Amino acid sequence: MATRSGDRGTVKGARDSVAVFTALDGISGSAQITAMPDLDPKDKTTISQERFTGGTGGTEVLFYVVTGGGHMDPSISEQYAQFVRWVLGRQSHDMENRT
Repeated sequence: MATRSGDRGTVKGARDSVAVFTALDGISGSAQITAMPDLDPKDKTTISQERFTGGTGGTEVLFYVVTGGGHMDPSISEQYAQFVRWVLGRQSHDMENRT
């Protein structure tokens, strides 16, 4: 679902973006969903990976879903200050954001 964000233009949600990339790659099937290890249960977040395969030339699309997290990158090594967590919500410590 696209939404307007003030005068900054139209923004698509994460699921809409996945649909764009899977369509571009010629992928039409459902995702294989895998729960990632909950490396830090104290952060009250979990992560699952949705893997869309069978794209043109063997391409695939990976989508990571952070449940219980806020609007910040997951990271094991970089943990933000309390004020940042207060503004942006929980940070998952279950994977590095560059994975």
